[in-house]
Amino acid sequence: MADFFSKRFGKNVWTTAHARKSMERRDIGDSTLEQVIEHGDIKRQGDNNFWIFRSIEGRSDNLICAAV
Repeated sequence: MADFFSKRFGKNVWTTAHARKSMERRDIGDSTLEQVIEHGDIKRQGDNNFWIFRSIEGRSDNLICAAV
């Protein structure tokens, strides 16, 4: 079962075990990840790979990035 469905991309989103560990270590919740995926800026890395990133107010490490 997917972690959530991205309306922006029309696809299910799953997080890997590695990503979950990193999220826990940095205190990043599911809602923050969803906010990054749905509203973040995109930097393409070829045809099928890209980074999605977004500044999050109130965080000392205010840039959250997801490899997609």
